[in-house]
Amino acid sequence: MTYETGRGEEMLGKLYVKNFGPIKEGSIEVDGLTVIIGPQNSGKTYLSSLVYVLVRYADFFLNTSLIDSITNVFRKRGIRGLVSYEAVRDLVERNIEDIREEFVWCLTQRVGMFHGALLECFLVNKLNELVNVSCEKAIVTAIFRRKGGEAKIEIEIRDSVHLSKAFIDKEFIFEFLDTRKPEISILEHGYSASFRGPHVMENILYIPAERLVLITAFLSYIALLHAIHRGFLTLPEGKKLLNRWGF
Repeated sequence: MTYETGRGEEMLGKLYVKNFGPIKEGSIEVDGLTVIIGPQNSGKTYLSSLVYVLVRYADFFLNTSLIDSITNVFRKRGIRGLVSYEAVRDLVERNIEDIREEFVWCLTQRVGMFHGALLECFLVNKLNELVNVSCEKAIVTAIFRRKGGEAKIEIEIRDSVHLSKAFIDKEFIFEFLDTRKPEISILEHGYSASFRGPHVMENILYIPAERLVLITAFLSYIALLHAIHRGFLTLPEGKKLLNRWGF
């Protein structure tokens, strides 16, 4: 499994799961190249697919919730209109604890997005199919890192997804601000945000080891077709047939 992230972007650093599919309990550190080894039906695919879901939706789940929390706190302070990046940073510094508390509330409002994402990724009809058969719920804890900062979420999976714990530190927030450089236009109801800094989407590629032989066979098949095609074109009969077919 390979995982690439842009400089300054959040990345999944550690994952802990309990009663998730065949996995009773376990944790992994996720880096640029992560190799998961284990016997058949031990949960390797479950774990890798879960990493994919978390990485795929981390940007929207974390960053949009962070902008929401900043805007909500600013609005409560009576701030309206366009707020420059420099002003945003200064106001966040002065209201950091309120923003961290509001961030947890915003995550609670958005955690339901993982419901459909998990159903689609794991091809199940109900979320409780992802819970170990002997248990009532599964627990997933993910730690996202952004240089020196961390954000941590813990979700419970039953018939639906619930956020049980969340945490974000000051360093994570300011690394986000300094990387993306947001400017926020705060309206009476709602807001719009633009970003002066770059945004690089994460890329993740998961290749089960037992599937590699299929990939190798497929590439050999393509090479064989190419050789046949190339040899066919060198024959006079082949050229006549292609002319007859309009090629």
